[in-house]
Amino acid sequence: CADCHNAHTAGQDRHAAGFNTISTTSTLYGTGGVSVSWPGAWTVPGPINYTYIEPRGLVTSTSPGVTFEYQICLKCHSSFAWGGGSPPTSPSLGGNMTDQALEFNPANASYHPVAGSNVNTEGTYVAPWTSGTQTMYCSDCHGNNETAPVGPHGSTNRSILTAGYDPSNVGTLSSELCFICHDYSVYYNNGPVAGSGFNDGTQNLHYEHMNPAGYTFSNAKVKRCTVCHANPPHGYNRPHLISYQADGAPYGTYSELLNYAHPSPGAYGEASCSVVGGGATGCYGGH
Repeated sequence: CADCHNAHTAGQDRHAAGFNTISTTSTLYGTGGVSVSWPGAWTVPGPINYTYIEPRGLVTSTSPGVTFEYQICLKCHSSFAWGGGSPPTSPSLGGNMTDQALEFNPANASYHPVAGSNVNTEGTYVAPWTSGTQTMYCSDCHGNNETAPVGPHGSTNRSILTAGYDPSNVGTLSSELCFICHDYSVYYNNGPVAGSGFNDGTQNLHYEHMNPAGYTFSNAKVKRCTVCHANPPHGYNRPHLISYQADGAPYGTYSELLNYAHPSPGAYGEASCSVVGGGATGCYGGH
Protein backbone atom coordinates (compact mmCIF):
# COMPACT_ATOMS: atom_id res chain seq x y z
CA CYS A 1 0.00 0.00 0.00
CA ALA A 2 2.91 2.33 0.81
CA ASP A 3 4.02 2.26 -2.82
CA CYS A 4 1.04 4.53 -3.57
CA HIS A 5 0.07 6.00 -0.19
CA ASN A 6 1.90 7.65 2.70
CA ALA A 7 -0.09 6.63 5.77
CA HIS A 8 1.42 9.40 7.92
CA THR A 9 0.56 12.31 5.62
CA ALA A 10 -2.42 11.20 3.50
CA GLY A 11 -5.58 13.27 3.54
CA GLN A 12 -9.08 12.10 2.77
CA ASP A 13 -10.12 14.18 -0.25
CA ARG A 14 -10.67 12.85 -3.76
CA HIS A 15 -9.44 14.91 -6.67
CA ALA A 16 -11.74 17.06 -8.79
CA ALA A 17 -12.19 16.34 -12.49
CA GLY A 18 -10.09 18.51 -14.77
CA PHE A 19 -6.89 18.57 -12.70
CA ASN A 20 -3.79 16.38 -12.25
CA THR A 21 -2.23 17.96 -9.16
CA ILE A 22 -2.07 16.57 -5.62
CA SER A 23 -3.10 18.85 -2.76
CA THR A 24 -2.16 18.57 0.91
CA THR A 25 -5.57 17.03 1.64
CA SER A 26 -5.30 14.37 -1.07
CA THR A 27 -5.23 10.67 -0.23
CA LEU A 28 -1.98 10.58 -2.24
CA TYR A 29 -0.25 13.43 -0.44
CA GLY A 30 3.31 12.70 0.65
CA THR A 31 3.81 9.63 -1.53
CA GLY A 32 7.09 8.98 -3.36
CA GLY A 33 7.41 8.78 -7.14
CA VAL A 34 9.48 9.94 -10.10
CA SER A 35 9.63 13.23 -11.96
CA VAL A 36 10.28 13.06 -15.69
CA SER A 37 12.44 15.16 -17.98
CA TRP A 38 11.15 14.44 -21.47
CA PRO A 39 13.16 14.63 -24.68
CA GLY A 40 11.55 15.53 -28.00
CA ALA A 41 8.27 13.98 -29.04
CA TRP A 42 8.01 10.18 -29.09
CA THR A 43 11.70 9.40 -28.76
CA VAL A 44 12.14 5.62 -28.69
CA PRO A 45 13.66 4.15 -26.57
CA GLY A 46 14.53 7.44 -24.87
CA PRO A 47 16.40 9.13 -23.42
CA ILE A 48 13.75 9.77 -20.79
CA ASN A 49 15.40 11.08 -17.64
CA TYR A 50 13.90 10.31 -14.26
CA THR A 51 14.51 11.80 -10.83
CA TYR A 52 13.31 9.83 -7.83
CA ILE A 53 11.04 11.72 -5.44
CA GLU A 54 11.28 10.44 -1.87
CA PRO A 55 8.14 10.20 0.26
CA ARG A 56 7.43 13.05 2.63
CA GLY A 57 8.72 12.56 6.17
CA LEU A 58 11.82 10.47 5.58
CA VAL A 59 14.61 11.27 8.05
CA THR A 60 17.11 11.77 5.22
CA SER A 61 14.88 13.94 3.07
CA THR A 62 12.90 17.17 3.13
CA SER A 63 10.96 16.07 0.04
CA PRO A 64 7.28 17.03 0.02
CA GLY A 65 6.50 13.95 -2.04
CA VAL A 66 4.91 13.92 -5.46
CA THR A 67 2.93 16.84 -6.83
CA PHE A 68 1.14 14.90 -9.61
CA GLU A 69 -0.56 11.50 -9.51
CA TYR A 70 1.22 10.25 -12.64
CA GLN A 71 4.56 10.56 -10.80
CA ILE A 72 3.39 7.70 -8.58
CA CYS A 73 2.14 5.57 -11.48
CA LEU A 74 5.33 5.96 -13.52
CA LYS A 75 7.37 4.27 -10.78
CA CYS A 76 6.03 1.00 -12.21
CA HIS A 77 4.41 1.84 -15.54
CA SER A 78 7.44 3.25 -17.37
CA SER A 79 11.01 2.46 -18.32
CA PHE A 80 12.02 3.78 -14.89
CA ALA A 81 10.87 0.40 -13.53
CA TRP A 82 12.69 -1.90 -15.94
CA GLY A 83 15.66 0.32 -16.82
CA GLY A 84 17.78 -1.29 -19.51
CA GLY A 85 15.94 -4.61 -19.18
CA SER A 86 12.86 -5.90 -20.94
CA PRO A 87 9.39 -4.59 -20.07
CA PRO A 88 7.28 -7.01 -18.04
CA THR A 89 4.30 -8.74 -19.57
CA SER A 90 0.94 -7.03 -19.37
CA PRO A 91 -1.90 -9.56 -19.02
CA SER A 92 -4.38 -7.01 -20.39
CA LEU A 93 -2.34 -6.27 -23.51
CA GLY A 94 -1.26 -9.86 -24.00
CA GLY A 95 2.31 -8.65 -24.55
CA ASN A 96 4.93 -6.34 -23.15
CA MET A 97 3.90 -3.43 -20.97
CA THR A 98 4.20 -0.13 -22.81
CA ASP A 99 6.29 2.77 -21.59
CA GLN A 100 3.74 5.27 -20.36
CA ALA A 101 6.33 7.98 -19.83
CA LEU A 102 6.85 7.75 -23.58
CA GLU A 103 3.11 7.82 -24.27
CA PHE A 104 2.19 10.75 -22.01
CA ASN A 105 5.03 13.00 -23.19
CA PRO A 106 3.38 16.43 -23.65
CA ALA A 107 5.54 17.00 -26.73
CA ASN A 108 3.88 14.12 -28.58
CA ALA A 109 1.57 14.74 -31.52
CA SER A 110 -1.38 13.55 -29.41
CA TYR A 111 -1.95 12.39 -25.86
CA HIS A 112 -4.49 12.31 -23.08
CA PRO A 113 -3.62 15.26 -20.81
CA VAL A 114 -2.20 13.37 -17.84
CA ALA A 115 1.22 15.03 -17.68
CA GLY A 116 0.23 18.30 -19.32
CA SER A 117 -2.76 20.05 -20.85
CA ASN A 118 -3.68 19.31 -24.44
CA VAL A 119 -3.82 21.98 -27.14
CA ASN A 120 -6.59 20.09 -28.95
CA THR A 121 -9.80 22.14 -28.97
CA GLU A 122 -11.86 19.83 -31.16
CA GLY A 123 -14.59 17.43 -30.12
CA THR A 124 -17.62 17.36 -27.86
CA TYR A 125 -17.29 16.21 -24.27
CA VAL A 126 -19.46 15.13 -21.37
CA ALA A 127 -19.51 17.66 -18.51
CA PRO A 128 -17.43 18.46 -16.54
CA TRP A 129 -14.92 17.59 -19.26
CA THR A 130 -13.99 20.12 -21.93
CA SER A 131 -11.28 20.51 -24.55
CA GLY A 132 -8.24 22.74 -24.33
CA THR A 133 -6.60 23.35 -20.96
CA GLN A 134 -7.90 20.61 -18.67
CA THR A 135 -5.66 17.91 -17.26
CA MET A 136 -6.60 14.54 -15.81
CA TYR A 137 -5.55 11.85 -13.39
CA CYS A 138 -4.66 8.30 -14.41
CA SER A 139 -7.45 7.29 -12.02
CA ASP A 140 -10.04 9.16 -14.09
CA CYS A 141 -9.92 6.05 -16.30
CA HIS A 142 -8.33 3.44 -14.04
CA GLY A 143 -10.28 2.62 -10.93
CA ASN A 144 -12.88 0.49 -9.23
CA ASN A 145 -15.98 0.09 -11.38
CA GLU A 146 -18.13 -0.07 -8.26
CA THR A 147 -18.90 2.75 -5.82
CA ALA A 148 -16.18 1.97 -3.25
CA PRO A 149 -13.37 1.88 -2.54
CA VAL A 150 -12.40 4.57 -5.03
CA GLY A 151 -9.08 4.42 -6.87
CA PRO A 152 -7.24 1.86 -9.04
CA HIS A 153 -7.36 -0.94 -6.48
CA GLY A 154 -9.36 -3.41 -8.53
CA SER A 155 -12.06 -3.74 -11.17
CA THR A 156 -14.05 -6.36 -13.01
CA ASN A 157 -12.86 -4.66 -16.22
CA ARG A 158 -9.52 -5.33 -17.89
CA SER A 159 -6.64 -2.99 -17.02
CA ILE A 160 -8.41 -1.89 -13.79
CA LEU A 161 -10.69 0.40 -15.78
CA THR A 162 -13.75 2.19 -14.44
CA ALA A 163 -15.82 1.05 -17.44
CA GLY A 164 -15.65 -1.56 -20.17
CA TYR A 165 -12.96 -1.31 -22.85
CA ASP A 166 -12.50 -4.18 -25.29
CA PRO A 167 -10.09 -2.95 -27.99
CA SER A 168 -11.35 -5.60 -30.41
CA ASN A 169 -14.79 -3.98 -30.39
CA VAL A 170 -14.65 -0.76 -28.38
CA GLY A 171 -17.05 2.00 -29.39
CA THR A 172 -20.38 0.23 -29.62
CA LEU A 173 -21.96 0.91 -26.21
CA SER A 174 -22.71 4.20 -24.50
CA SER A 175 -21.52 2.67 -21.21
CA GLU A 176 -17.97 2.09 -22.49
CA LEU A 177 -14.90 3.89 -21.20
CA CYS A 178 -14.38 6.33 -24.08
CA PHE A 179 -17.87 7.74 -23.69
CA ILE A 180 -17.37 8.76 -20.08
CA CYS A 181 -15.67 11.84 -21.57
CA HIS A 182 -16.42 11.79 -25.31
CA ASP A 183 -20.08 12.48 -26.05
CA TYR A 184 -21.70 9.27 -27.31
CA SER A 185 -24.58 11.18 -28.90
CA VAL A 186 -22.08 12.99 -31.15
CA TYR A 187 -19.59 10.23 -31.94
CA TYR A 188 -21.92 7.28 -32.34
CA ASN A 189 -25.23 8.94 -33.14
CA ASN A 190 -25.72 11.54 -35.82
CA GLY A 191 -24.72 14.58 -33.79
CA PRO A 192 -23.71 18.02 -35.13
CA VAL A 193 -21.54 17.95 -38.26
CA ALA A 194 -18.65 19.76 -36.61
CA GLY A 195 -19.25 18.20 -33.19
CA SER A 196 -16.45 15.64 -33.27
CA GLY A 197 -13.90 17.66 -35.27
CA PHE A 198 -13.95 14.97 -37.98
CA ASN A 199 -16.15 16.08 -40.86
CA ASP A 200 -16.14 17.00 -44.52
CA GLY A 201 -18.18 20.14 -44.06
CA THR A 202 -21.53 18.42 -44.55
CA GLN A 203 -21.31 15.14 -42.61
CA ASN A 204 -20.20 14.03 -39.15
CA LEU A 205 -17.64 11.43 -40.24
CA HIS A 206 -17.37 9.72 -36.88
CA TYR A 207 -21.05 8.88 -37.27
CA GLU A 208 -20.51 7.82 -40.88
CA HIS A 209 -17.73 5.44 -39.84
CA MET A 210 -19.82 3.99 -37.04
CA ASN A 211 -22.87 3.53 -39.28
CA PRO A 212 -21.54 2.91 -42.80
CA ALA A 213 -23.55 2.06 -45.88
CA GLY A 214 -21.93 -0.23 -48.44
CA TYR A 215 -18.63 -0.50 -46.56
CA THR A 216 -16.48 -3.52 -47.42
CA PHE A 217 -15.97 -4.56 -43.77
CA SER A 218 -18.52 -6.00 -41.42
CA ASN A 219 -20.22 -3.58 -39.06
CA ALA A 220 -18.56 -5.28 -36.10
CA LYS A 221 -15.18 -4.18 -37.42
CA VAL A 222 -16.25 -0.70 -38.40
CA LYS A 223 -17.93 0.13 -35.09
CA ARG A 224 -14.66 0.19 -33.27
CA CYS A 225 -12.54 3.13 -32.12
CA THR A 226 -9.34 1.14 -32.59
CA VAL A 227 -9.85 0.79 -36.36
CA CYS A 228 -8.25 4.23 -36.49
CA HIS A 229 -7.01 5.06 -32.98
CA ALA A 230 -4.07 3.59 -31.08
CA ASN A 231 -4.43 1.05 -28.31
CA PRO A 232 -3.56 1.73 -25.55
CA PRO A 233 -4.90 5.27 -26.09
CA HIS A 234 -2.52 7.11 -23.75
CA GLY A 235 -0.56 9.04 -26.38
CA TYR A 236 1.02 8.51 -29.77
CA ASN A 237 3.27 9.95 -32.46
CA ARG A 238 0.46 11.03 -34.83
CA PRO A 239 -2.35 13.55 -34.39
CA HIS A 240 -5.56 12.30 -32.77
CA LEU A 241 -3.93 9.02 -31.65
CA ILE A 242 -4.12 7.70 -35.22
CA SER A 243 -2.35 4.36 -35.68
CA TYR A 244 -1.50 2.30 -38.76
CA GLN A 245 -1.86 -1.45 -39.03
CA ALA A 246 1.82 -1.50 -40.00
CA ASP A 247 2.72 -0.06 -36.59
CA GLY A 248 2.23 -3.53 -35.17
CA ALA A 249 1.58 -4.56 -31.59
CA PRO A 250 0.26 -3.13 -29.48
CA TYR A 251 -0.61 0.27 -30.97
CA GLY A 252 -1.62 -0.89 -34.45
CA THR A 253 -2.90 -4.35 -33.53
CA TYR A 254 -6.54 -3.47 -34.13
CA SER A 255 -6.04 -0.72 -36.69
CA GLU A 256 -6.98 -1.20 -40.32
CA LEU A 257 -5.47 2.04 -41.58
CA LEU A 258 -2.52 1.68 -43.95
CA ASN A 259 -2.00 5.36 -44.58
CA TYR A 260 -3.40 8.56 -43.20
CA ALA A 261 -3.13 12.16 -44.29
CA HIS A 262 -4.06 14.81 -41.78
CA PRO A 263 -5.92 17.65 -43.48
CA SER A 264 -7.48 20.48 -41.53
CA PRO A 265 -10.81 19.81 -39.79
CA GLY A 266 -13.62 19.98 -42.28
CA ALA A 267 -11.41 19.11 -45.25
CA TYR A 268 -11.62 15.32 -45.18
CA GLY A 269 -12.39 13.23 -48.22
CA GLU A 270 -11.94 9.74 -49.58
CA ALA A 271 -8.29 10.38 -50.36
CA SER A 272 -7.50 11.20 -46.74
CA CYS A 273 -6.84 7.62 -45.72
CA SER A 274 -6.58 4.11 -47.04
CA VAL A 275 -7.69 0.92 -45.32
CA VAL A 276 -7.04 -2.77 -45.84
CA GLY A 277 -9.35 -3.99 -48.62
CA GLY A 278 -10.77 -0.53 -49.12
CA GLY A 279 -10.46 -0.47 -52.89
CA ALA A 280 -9.00 2.22 -55.09
CA THR A 281 -10.32 5.12 -53.05
CA GLY A 282 -9.31 3.56 -49.76
CA CYS A 283 -12.64 4.36 -48.08
CA TYR A 284 -16.21 3.24 -48.36
CA GLY A 285 -18.54 5.28 -50.55
CA GLY A 286 -20.55 8.00 -48.88
CA HIS A 287 -17.99 10.58 -47.80
